Amino acid sequence: MADRKTEILEATCRVIAREGADGLRMGTVAREAGVSSALLHYYFDTRADLLMQAFEHADIKADQAAEAALAGIPGAVERLRRLLEIYAGADAVFRDDWVLWVEMWRSAIFDERLAESVRRSSAAWIEQITDLLEQARDEGSIGDAIVVNDVAMRLAATVDGLGLQILSGITSHERAAELIRSALAIELGLPTTARSSV
Repeated sequence: MADRKTEILEATCRVIAREGADGLRMGTVAREAGVSSALLHYYFDTRADLLMQAFEHADIKADQAAEAALAGIPGAVERLRRLLEIYAGADAVFRDDWVLWVEMWRSAIFDERLAESVRRSSAAWIEQITDLLEQARDEGSIGDAIVVNDVAMRLAATVDGLGLQILSGITSHERAAELIRSALAIELGLPTTARSSV
């Protein structure tokens, strides 16, 4: 069974996913978690501290879910394709994580402490992509001329933008996954597939 702090962080993530960061009140989180406000303040000094730790908690859970989703997939290029698709929100588990990301990005503009947390998380996300690209190069699946750091940044930006479009209802999960496959193929010099009718 999860400890009390973890339960509070889970409750915080639910509140943010449902109401946004603006709806994050210590009292609302305490009710959601079924704990007293005093216990909430025991673990978290401020609302910003709660928000930052909830974001980091959600990030860890998303990374664990992604790792599980990639288990058993042969070939680094195919693992990378799957990683990019799921982080664009193609899997339901990542929808709430995306809401948290958007809220953190917005809040981080005005709070340097939150900005540092976002920078760390972004760097880790790009490193995940870079690692898979380097594995693909070691396997001989992609050419040595590919500048993996640049490709990783562009792919991360593509996924970030598509994730926002999915949340906003501008595009569908299916169309985003299609665009990600196309972007990956273009970046890596692989054959592209025809656009589906979805």
